[in-house]
Amino acid sequence: MTRRHLIPVAAINFDTRVRTLIDDIRPEWDESVKATHHQNYANLIAALCVELGAVDFQRKLQDFKAIGALPFSIISYHNDFLNQSRNAFVQGFYYPALTAASALGERILNHLVLDLREHYKHKTTYSKVANRSSFDNWQRAINVLTDWNVLLPEAATAFRKLEPIRLRSLHFSKSTYVQLREDALQAIQLLGNVVETQFSAIGRQPWFIEGTAGACFIKSDWEQNPFVSTYYLPSCPLVGVNYAYSNENGKWRLFDYRKHGDEIISDEEFCRRFNERDASLLAPTMMPPEDHIVCVEWQRRTSPQ
Repeated sequence: MTRRHLIPVAAINFDTRVRTLIDDIRPEWDESVKATHHQNYANLIAALCVELGAVDFQRKLQDFKAIGALPFSIISYHNDFLNQSRNAFVQGFYYPALTAASALGERILNHLVLDLREHYKHKTTYSKVANRSSFDNWQRAINVLTDWNVLLPEAATAFRKLEPIRLRSLHFSKSTYVQLREDALQAIQLLGNVVETQFSAIGRQPWFIEGTAGACFIKSDWEQNPFVSTYYLPSCPLVGVNYAYSNENGKWRLFDYRKHGDEIISDEEFCRRFNERDASLLAPTMMPPEDHIVCVEWQRRTSPQ
C-alpha cells in the first residue's frame, strides 16, 4: 500500500496564543521582526481583553499564561470540556475549574475502558471491567489500561498524580480552601499532559511515522490497534505523498489522486518519498476537482460534532 493515514490540520485542536504571550523578544532579532512581534503582542492583548473581559484583566491575563498552551491534540470528546475548565480558571472560578478537570479525568478513563474493552476479552484483566457501566476506581482503570498497552507511560503517570487532587477536591478536605488555585492549576496542567500525550496530533508517539517533515502519519502496523483505530482513524484520511491542502475562510480542503497503484511500501519508504516529493506533482487544488482527484472538506473547529 502506498497510502497512509494523515492527521489533517482541521482535526487538530490547538491555540498558540499562550506561546505568543511568553515568547520573549531576542536581542539578535532584526528591528523589523521585533516591531512585528510588538504589534502582534499588542493585538493579542486587545483581543484577549475583549474575549476575557476588562474587569480584573491583569489577573485574568496572568492566569491565562499560567495554564499554558492548549494541548496540541486530535479533536475528540474531551476538548470542549477541557476548554471549559481552562476558561473557568482564567475567569477566577477556581473551584469549578478544579472539579471540572477532575471529573473530565475520570470521564476520559471511562471512555477508554468502555470504548476499547471488547477488543481485550482475551486479557485476564478484562474480567475486572467486563460488567461495569462506569468506573470511579482510578487505580483499577489505570492498571487495566496499562495492562492492555493502551495508556502511554506519561499519561498513566499524569492520571496517578491527578487522582489524589480529585479525591481531596470532590470529597471533604479543608486543605481545598487554602490551595484552591494551586490545585486547580495543577489539575488542569496534569489533564493537559494526559490529552497532549495520549491524544497527540504530532510527536514521538509509537503510532506515528518518524521523520515526516511538516505532517504526521499513522504507521501501517498500528492501523489495527484498537486505540488508534477508535480515536485516530475516523478523522484521518488515507493519502498518498502528493496530496495538497487549500484553506478558504476557515474551510480546509484536502486534495489527492484517486489512484495510487498496488505497490506495497514500508513506512520508511513512505517517509522518504514524502520528504522528497516534487511540488509540481502535488494534486491540483482547483474547485470543482477534476475526475481523477478526490476532495475532502472540513470546517475548522476546536471540538467534535
